[in-house]
Amino acid sequence: MKLRAKTFWRICLVTLLVVLLLAFCVPWRRVWQRVKVPVLVQCVHHGPAVTRRWAAIFLSTSDGDKKMITSVLLPGLKDKDEGVREMTAIALRHIHQYPELVVPAVLDAWASEPPESVAPMYYAGAVCVFGTNARPWSPILVKWIGT
Repeated sequence: MKLRAKTFWRICLVTLLVVLLLAFCVPWRRVWQRVKVPVLVQCVHHGPAVTRRWAAIFLSTSDGDKKMITSVLLPGLKDKDEGVREMTAIALRHIHQYPELVVPAVLDAWASEPPESVAPMYYAGAVCVFGTNARPWSPILVKWIGT
């Protein structure tokens, strides 16, 4: 009889934990969806370099307003950390919208990059994603290819 009582209470405890887990996780998931973008924006602006790198990537894949996210990411192209500049270029490539904002900023960052840097490879990928939408800036690109 004692074994059955222990089993009964264990089942009740597990059931209670599952109900509590479901009761608290479902609302928090909705809250996280609303809070995620502002938290990532704060990480991009104020976090250490490693945090800024990953926050840029996660921000580019979030469900927020892409124009606002693009404007948040653009200053990352002039960051002092090369990894942040690279991840920002990758993030802008993932968004691949608003060429009138992104392409000039990427080309400016590309021009100011030191010769030993690897970041221009990522900048080229970010510009190439726009295809014919990057045509207004093609004279600059042709000049760079010719040199």
